[in-house]
Amino acid sequence: MLELKEYLQNTGKLIENAALTLPTPYLAPEEIKEGALLYFFRGGKRLRPALLRLFAGAYGGAEAEDRALYAALAIELFHNWTLVHDDIIDRDSTRRGAKSTHYHIAESFGSRQEGDNAFEYGVDAAILAGDSLHALSVRSLVKLSENKVSSDVVLKLIELMEGDILDRLIYGEALDTRFGLLQGEVKREHCLDMIYGKTGALFAFCAMAGTMIGLGSSDLTSDEVKRAMTFGLECGLAFQLQDDILSLTSDQKTFGKPVLNDIREGKNTLIKHYAYTLCQGEKRAVLERAMNNRNATEAQLFAARDLILSCGALEMTLADAADATNKALEAIEGLPESKYKNLIIKWAEMMLKRDH
Repeated sequence: MLELKEYLQNTGKLIENAALTLPTPYLAPEEIKEGALLYFFRGGKRLRPALLRLFAGAYGGAEAEDRALYAALAIELFHNWTLVHDDIIDRDSTRRGAKSTHYHIAESFGSRQEGDNAFEYGVDAAILAGDSLHALSVRSLVKLSENKVSSDVVLKLIELMEGDILDRLIYGEALDTRFGLLQGEVKREHCLDMIYGKTGALFAFCAMAGTMIGLGSSDLTSDEVKRAMTFGLECGLAFQLQDDILSLTSDQKTFGKPVLNDIREGKNTLIKHYAYTLCQGEKRAVLERAMNNRNATEAQLFAARDLILSCGALEMTLADAADATNKALEAIEGLPESKYKNLIIKWAEMMLKRDH
């Protein structure tokens, strides 16, 4: 995994340097500009831009990998605006080990004025910062034409990201929020549908965009692009299931964001679905006292967490994640043998091995 880790780090440096070349003359006032780029320059795993570059290299070699740089930057910027809005929706106070954007802006703004409206402005400004970041991601895709990517591919990527992928992502996020307000369990197929949207869609775009740049083709119906989409969707499922597991088993310092929030907010994860299926009577009551209860005590949250981890729900979720990874790897069996394919395989396997 060392080679993959170095590739992720190198991708991070490349897109950070590329971000500095994007013109942002109208990104103001200062809290909007700072908020828009706050998460981006905190780092992150850089999984999505690395995947995009790897697929471009797998089909077009080193030259295509280089041409894909601004697409890699675009998807990381795009991903970051979804995180800014997601943290507001989920009421999360931290992200990547520090204040979430709306809390950061509220704290900064509050230090410069009197009154109790700092948090309200923090939320409003963070929404606008996310919108600005979204626009910046499109601007980054446009710059692909400067890297010798044909105009038909560039236009198709913009259409794909702003059309099908964005619609899928919003659909998945809306389901996630909607399910969190419903009492009781949600069916397994509904959980999967939600994950393929809110997480799988962006992974699918990365693999598809890299493939299209590598092939120099805007054909979304090609076998290569379809297989890339399957790879991304299944890896997105594995990633999200591991994320749900870590939210119960990790600590906040390692995970970089609040743990047990999935229980407090009543998130309808696949783990919750299995726990509700396996637990009846008093055990079900333990879950319901903590689930979707923002006033739940720490004791109630940990009691629910311990029950979930002991009832078999964790093992069933891990099995689903492993199955998704296997399906993803099957989808890329036809990829030409190369260092890029080897790294893509390691990338997929890492979905189950990461601890944050």
